[in-house]
Amino acid sequence: MRTVKAINYDSFGGADVLRVGERDLGELRPKDVRIKVAYSALNRADLLQVAGKYPNQKAPLPLGLEAAGEIESVGENVQGLKVGDRVMALLNGGGYAEMVDVPSGMCMKLPEQISAKKGAAIPETFLFGFLLLIHSLKKTFKIISLILNPLS
Repeated sequence: MRTVKAINYDSFGGADVLRVGERDLGELRPKDVRIKVAYSALNRADLLQVAGKYPNQKAPLPLGLEAAGEIESVGENVQGLKVGDRVMALLNGGGYAEMVDVPSGMCMKLPEQISAKKGAAIPETFLFGFLLLIHSLKKTFKIISLILNPLS
């Protein structure tokens, strides 16, 4: 087991409850990668978690839903990623730490022209917004199509 520095909180509140502490990483699962975090992004969900207002939250959750960095190790069944790859990842929490374990399918290789700083905000913040936009446009186009061609 490996211990890493992380931003933790023991009670709900504002920024005053955050502290630098430690978190244990378990054994790396076969389909996971371990990322040495260079950057993580701040999301509305993180703020809700610290405040204790995240849906169905009973206790403090690991913060950080997206991060970018370099793969430090890979599980035995990981394909398409290797140690040293620069990646951005969508996380189930834990991005506010030196390292985080994540299923390899939640990682995307970071293109050379995108810095880790910018890449950290892409998986949750940008892509989620993009998907919402596409979803909204599909509904809008469907409505327009029904108006213009009501028999289709």
